[in-house]
Amino acid sequence: MKRITVEVRVQGAVKRDEQAKVYVSYAPALRLYSQGNTQDQAIEALKSAIGLYLKVAYQENIFEKTLRRNGFLLTASPEAAEPVDNTITVLEEMGFTRSFDVPAALSLASPQAA
Repeated sequence: MKRITVEVRVQGAVKRDEQAKVYVSYAPALRLYSQGNTQDQAIEALKSAIGLYLKVAYQENIFEKTLRRNGFLLTASPEAAEPVDNTITVLEEMGFTRSFDVPAALSLASPQAA
């Protein structure tokens, strides 16, 4: 069986929503939100949401289109990607006080022999 894993790392942030009495997590690069009763639950929910988002995009044969729509471009290496300096500012303006990296992976397998 052949296997490949696509690893992604996006920036996320979390803030308290006093009106809803939950913590809200957000990944601006994919425009995804999630929530939890604690900061850790909100972060874990966001990790899960990102993994499901990538899985469904692949299953629906729109993985590349989805990433391009969200501003992602192919680079020669992770180090070659230009950093986005305005992400932190935008998150702060939206009231997010804690930011973090969100690792996610999409594992694919082929039943054909390697």
